[in-house]
Amino acid sequence: MKESSLSTENEEFYKVQFNGKAIKQFKLIKTGEKKLRYFSEWRVEKPETNVYAESVKIFAPIGVDIYVNEVLLDKENLSSEEEIFPHYKGIKDKSHNHPKLVCYKVDELMAVSSVYAKRKDGRLCDVALDNDVYKVTSGIPSNDLGELEQFAEDFAKQYAAFIAMDAKFSDLKQSIYQDTEFYDTLKEFYNGWYPEHDSYGYENVKSENMMWYDENHASVQVKFNHFVTSPKYKRRDYPVAYEIYFVKIDGKWLVAELKYI
Repeated sequence: MKESSLSTENEEFYKVQFNGKAIKQFKLIKTGEKKLRYFSEWRVEKPETNVYAESVKIFAPIGVDIYVNEVLLDKENLSSEEEIFPHYKGIKDKSHNHPKLVCYKVDELMAVSSVYAKRKDGRLCDVALDNDVYKVTSGIPSNDLGELEQFAEDFAKQYAAFIAMDAKFSDLKQSIYQDTEFYDTLKEFYNGWYPEHDSYGYENVKSENMMWYDENHASVQVKFNHFVTSPKYKRRDYPVAYEIYFVKIDGKWLVAELKYI
């Protein structure tokens, strides 16, 4: 757009707009030279002002492709920032590659028209904007989904039974990664305080919020009603909600941590 109020016979001022926002201002200066003997030659000065520009910051799991305005980001867009998932700090193996979110940054954008992410298998990830920062998350891939969902439900019920003295640690230990603080804590756990009862059961078991952190780390939330019965009080109900964090060791999924939610 030409800014006529600032322009003269030998200088013309322009601004460039994108989506209604001014992003550059510059001027043309008449040199006095002629092109093809008829056309005055003008010199474009370096843009004087960067009036408007946008920046983008994105946190995403390793191994996910990030696109901003349809352009695939590469290592040049990587920042030194990162976020470590705290749920796996209980793994005692110091050489373990913990899952983390890496940070991408893109500056000097005229505008942000799209931000999306894909896994290597082509599956789209979820992207959420929170306080001007994009966070990328992904559900568990289909080849692991059925196994982990069933594993999570079975382990959650077995864990609830262990807390209620209806299962032994030996019933759980084969499902837990032994090189974890969770394993050590559960091995020493005392559950003798639990009220006596003669039967127990589960109702309304469901899995949800199944999250993938990388090819070796995932989590599943399991919720259900755990009840126990006794001739003294007939029945007591305990609503249960766990988030179970899995780690793949030597090709096998194991429980690395369990949190109450």
